[in-house]
Amino acid sequence: GSLRLYYLTFKVSDWPGLMNIRTVGVDFDDTLTLSDTVSHLCKAALSSQGFNSSTADSKFDFLSNNYFSQYHAFMHANLTPFEIAPQTTAIKDQPLFLEAELNKFLSDYSSFEESMLQPLEDSLVLKGLTDEAILQLIEHIQLKPGAVEAVNFLLDELPHVSLRVISLNWSSHMIQRLLAARLRPNRNEQESDLFGGDRFTVHANELQGLTDNGISTGWIDKKVTGPLHKATVFHDLHSKSNTSSNSCCNSSVAAASSVFIGDSLGDLAALLAADLGIVIGHSSTLRRVCNAFGIAFRSLDAVIAPAASSPVMDKHSPVLYEADSWTHIAVVLFGSAFVERRLAVMSCQHDETHE
Repeated sequence: GSLRLYYLTFKVSDWPGLMNIRTVGVDFDDTLTLSDTVSHLCKAALSSQGFNSSTADSKFDFLSNNYFSQYHAFMHANLTPFEIAPQTTAIKDQPLFLEAELNKFLSDYSSFEESMLQPLEDSLVLKGLTDEAILQLIEHIQLKPGAVEAVNFLLDELPHVSLRVISLNWSSHMIQRLLAARLRPNRNEQESDLFGGDRFTVHANELQGLTDNGISTGWIDKKVTGPLHKATVFHDLHSKSNTSSNSCCNSSVAAASSVFIGDSLGDLAALLAADLGIVIGHSSTLRRVCNAFGIAFRSLDAVIAPAASSPVMDKHSPVLYEADSWTHIAVVLFGSAFVERRLAVMSCQHDETHE
């Protein structure tokens, strides 16, 4: 139904998609997945240590409450002052983009996130996690509707585009296991085949011992520790895969060569580093920060139909684009070819159910 709606509304039979894309970066938790996987990892590890579900819940809740207590204190000290008296430009009611202040905020927030890994490691709550436990826990984690179809289309039909999953998650091994299971459930394709080349890669932290010895020590190999680090990883990966001369940000989203898709504050720096930053989900904190520092939001529809965009913005103000689903994202990025493939699949499924 949603495919047909976009097809008719924007007449995407004439929309070729964004033809210059070379790199698509994607966050994992709450962007690809329906929910955050942190609790799944912790509780699976605690179960491996022999704790019952009630004790595991209590230990996780203690760590979670400690994190959010300090998180809210950080936001009150570092974000609230910018919300009290927002500055505006000459354009009526448009917030002024506070670039230097935003950079300092994101730097401080990155330091905060990295500091919160220490009490997690000290607790050894992630000790004892095995590959077998990983395989069991991913059975309970689902991807968002439309994500599988969008990612598979990119992998199958767009060999010139690289896909980079970049996450603050604690286990890149778990992410690879999950994506292999969801993206290729009925195909005779090994996980090593899916991630064996340079086109599709996962960049996240890893639990020490898990891949080397088959069991985690509780400590973390820190590879992506905060929003600024995530943006750096994305920028470096795009620079390596993009052979065109215009590897910097393009002035027009229609000419975008890099796209990042995220859902939360941890993705903000990477969203801004991309030619086209797409927000999926409804994070109130992300919107608070954007409002405080002068970052605008528009519907992703504006990429196809600029006339439908928000009022004129100051040319120096960055813009993020909001998507309501992965189908919405795929239609805009990949155009009529994606729509036609999905409609053909839906037609076949309809015929099979009526045989």
